[in-house]
Amino acid sequence: MFPRALTLIAIALGFTILVNRAVAQTSVTDGVIISADSMVRDLEKKTVRLKGNVQLVFKGNHMSCDKALLNLSKQTVNAEGHIILYNEKVHMEGDKLIFNYNSNTGFLYNGFVQSGQVVFEGDVVEKTGENRYIASNAEYTACETCPPGWSFSGRTIDAELGGYAHIERPIFRVGGVPLLILPSLIVPLKSARQSGVLVPSLEFSHKGGPALSGIYFWAIDRSQDMTLTGRWYEKRGYKALDEYRYVLDKESKGRLAGAFMEDRVLKNDYPGTNMGTVDRWYLTYDHYQQLPENYVDRASIHQISDLRYVRDFPDEIAGIGDPALENKASITKLSDNQYASAEVDVYQNLLKNFPMQSNDDAVHRVPELKYSYKEQRLFENGPLVNVDVDYVNFARDKWGYDAMMPCSSVAGWGALTPVQQQALCTPNQVVPLGSILTNNNGVYRIQMGDPRGAVVRDSHFTPYQNSTDPQHSAYQDIQRTGQRLDVLPSMSYPFQVGKIIDFLPSVTYRETQYRFNMSDMDDQPNFDETAARRYVQTDLKAKTQFYKIYGDLDDPKATRWKHSIEPEIYYSYIPWVRMPNHPFFGQFDGLSYSRQFDPLSDSDLGNKNTGVQFDYNDRTFQRRVVSYSVDNRITRKLFNDGMTDYKTLTLFRIGQSYDFDEAARGPGSRPWSTIDSLLDMRFEHFETYTTASYIPYAHKTNVNARIRGMLTPKNFLQFGYVDNFILNPDYSVVDGGETRNYSVASGVVSKFFDVALEVDYSDITHRLYSWSYSLNLRPPGRCWLIHIEQTQIIGGEPTYRGSVSFDFGGETKAEAATASQVM
Repeated sequence: MFPRALTLIAIALGFTILVNRAVAQTSVTDGVIISADSMVRDLEKKTVRLKGNVQLVFKGNHMSCDKALLNLSKQTVNAEGHIILYNEKVHMEGDKLIFNYNSNTGFLYNGFVQSGQVVFEGDVVEKTGENRYIASNAEYTACETCPPGWSFSGRTIDAELGGYAHIERPIFRVGGVPLLILPSLIVPLKSARQSGVLVPSLEFSHKGGPALSGIYFWAIDRSQDMTLTGRWYEKRGYKALDEYRYVLDKESKGRLAGAFMEDRVLKNDYPGTNMGTVDRWYLTYDHYQQLPENYVDRASIHQISDLRYVRDFPDEIAGIGDPALENKASITKLSDNQYASAEVDVYQNLLKNFPMQSNDDAVHRVPELKYSYKEQRLFENGPLVNVDVDYVNFARDKWGYDAMMPCSSVAGWGALTPVQQQALCTPNQVVPLGSILTNNNGVYRIQMGDPRGAVVRDSHFTPYQNSTDPQHSAYQDIQRTGQRLDVLPSMSYPFQVGKIIDFLPSVTYRETQYRFNMSDMDDQPNFDETAARRYVQTDLKAKTQFYKIYGDLDDPKATRWKHSIEPEIYYSYIPWVRMPNHPFFGQFDGLSYSRQFDPLSDSDLGNKNTGVQFDYNDRTFQRRVVSYSVDNRITRKLFNDGMTDYKTLTLFRIGQSYDFDEAARGPGSRPWSTIDSLLDMRFEHFETYTTASYIPYAHKTNVNARIRGMLTPKNFLQFGYVDNFILNPDYSVVDGGETRNYSVASGVVSKFFDVALEVDYSDITHRLYSWSYSLNLRPPGRCWLIHIEQTQIIGGEPTYRGSVSFDFGGETKAEAATASQVM
């Protein structure tokens, strides 16, 4: 017991001595907190001499050193040995420091200053203000590597943190090796957007040759900026590009971009056309703005000088492979039970051969007005009602119709054998007036329309049903412009039987009024200026669900899985329809309902069983159809931060329809539709989205499959397969109507490099359809970025791009750590 008491007394005495020693060496003087192993005060000279583990705290700064002299009258600190001075923004180290702790200014000798990743050092660094430093015989960098990936050394560096550094007589060094001497330089020392010249970029293409770009970024203000680029092509010439961006508020923003050049190369691809140097340009504008009262204003404008622009410069404007460029402007209003919109759609037809072709044949929607009254219940337990109204004015620049002629009238048939003629021209087939026969290495094709793009007309409108006119019997014309008002009120009454089967009966009335533009047509007694279509459609849907839940059912927060099977059957019938015998509508009696939404192709031109209307909404099929589908679904339920999160992991859907009207036609009927299926799987490291449509009467399957394996969202390997068919009315494949492609895509993101690769191979032509790859290299320090890119677009040529840049702000350690974890 006694030894234990002595031990406790010894510990208490030792603790008391330590506390007294600490109190003796720590004090507050003139607002400065002082701590040191040795502290000697001179009251006459008003100084405090500190030695050993010196610590000073003043005005948000913390300083440590080996020894220091504190002058209270001058409010200065003279420090030496292992000096460290830091606050929330800046870290300073050096051998000697003379500092005014009141004005927060002074001199650092043989030291450096670091703010974020920006580091500058010198023989003498003077702090002249809150954020301003002047360094002599200095060096500036933003890389943490040793030696730094890049740096600038200069006679003096005048740096404003959050602003710019002015370097006198700078020498640019890479890895410590001097490469470039300049008279002066200004570099940014802030993370906010700022105006300045960006590092030039270099690209190469076969037709354009090497192209060098100089880029200037203009930070106009906090909500808008602009990028101005001057580009020189060795073969094409000079090009000016600009991109303007703006933000109106948190939800509203826009972008305006364009370019202009005088191209010397385009004429080489079209000899004999007397084409000289061509003015080539593009303009694109995207705008989204949320307005008061739930109005939304949208615009998406895409204009080009010629039809080759999207193929020659795919990095500037999207549209490669598309049939048309869409220009759209709209304003919409959405409320709890109503939707209204006014929209203008103007199209530029890209399906032409000659780049300077006119756009006279494009059909525009100017305007389209929509109104929807969402489902609302009548009375307390009454049926649900809704109304959809759609008005469209289909317009063209000139002609309101397309002039057609039999394909046997195309000039040049004498060069073909009878077998070749039969293969190219089926009985009663028609093509646009002015079409010619082309020969590509012995492969003959009918080129639709004049090769230079003129829309040919015979100044006499002859609709298909009036093609027996002796004077104009060779022509069968198609109406393409007019107005359409479509009104669809609907009523439904959902109910449930035995809490097992859900039923949804509904009835819809459709009234469609047409007025055709006849100003540029002859008076045609068999083609009325107006027409109307109206019918009643009844529908009945029945649906049920079988399911089982897996997981811990006792714990409400445990992760669970639900497997559900949802069969559905749907019967649709049009008991009454009234439609005039008008050539615009075509005759669909010979086609089953399942063909209503088949893609439009050349086989529809002049085909009385399909025809070309304004769009698919004009096709009216007899309907007495039953459809079935089955959904097989796996859903996961888990809790994230106390919130319930549901995710569909797997969805497999299959369905088909049967047309009773088609079956009643007897032998040769084809009542079964395609068997459509969908497989959508989304797991953490595996995804697939695959659609397949089996066409029983063609014994063909349209497949679009994508399979992706992932380590992370940015580190993946993806395989794709596409096999699609375009069919004639007799279910034969149209000439050249199959597309079968294989694709591979991958992405790898790591600390020091990024790789992206995409390859598309055509199994029809046995050639690469398109491909691209890009590589970003980031040496240690992540302040350098080396970019290499190569692209082969559809129908275009390979393009090579490369650039080297460095980040004046470098990368924080947190960012580097995050990047290193992506693998």
